[in-house]
Amino acid sequence: MMKLRQSRVLHMLLLAVISSTFLFACADVKPLSFSLDSKKTWEDLVAEGQAALSAGKIPAAEAAFSEAVEKCSEKFGEDDARTGTCVGYLAELYRNQQEWLKAGKAYKRWMSIMDKNDPTGEQLKIIRKGYKEIRHKIKQYGLEDSDDKDKDKEKDDKGADGAASDKNKKDSSAKADEDSGEEDEE
Repeated sequence: MMKLRQSRVLHMLLLAVISSTFLFACADVKPLSFSLDSKKTWEDLVAEGQAALSAGKIPAAEAAFSEAVEKCSEKFGEDDARTGTCVGYLAELYRNQQEWLKAGKAYKRWMSIMDKNDPTGEQLKIIRKGYKEIRHKIKQYGLEDSDDKDKDKEKDDKGADGAASDKNKKDSSAKADEDSGEEDEE
C-alpha cells in the first residue's frame, strides 16, 4: 500500500512539473492579432496595390497605395525617396484613371519629393513631363480646383498692382516649364 501511495505522489509531482513547464512556455506567446494590415510593410502594400490594379480592382489598389504612402511617411518621413515611390504609384493610378485633379496633386507631391532626393535625375524629368501633361488636361477640361479658381478671383481683385505680380509668377512658371526641357504641344 505504501508503494502505491508513493507511486501516486510521484505521478502527481511529475504532472505538476510538466504542467508548470507548459505554463511557463506559454507565457511567452503573444496574443493573437486579428489585424493583418499592421504587419504589412510598404513593399507588401505596393505589391498588393499592383495585384489589385492588375485584377481591375481600382478602389483596392488606391487603398493599398494610399496606405503604403502613409506607412512610408510615418516610418521614413515625408521627403524620403520611398515615400516618393509610393506617391508615384498613386499618381500613376490617378493618371491612368483620368482623375486629373487627384493626379495633379499627387504628381506635384511626387515631383517635390524626388526633387529633394535626386534633383538632376532622369526620373524627375519624366515626372515633370507627366505633371505638365496633367496640368494641360486640367486646363483643357476646365477642371481647375476651387482653390485655383479662388486664386484667379483674387488676382482679378488685385487690380493693376496684382497684374505685375501675376506676370512675374507666370514668368517664373514658364521658366520652370522650360527647365523641364519640354514645350507645350497644343
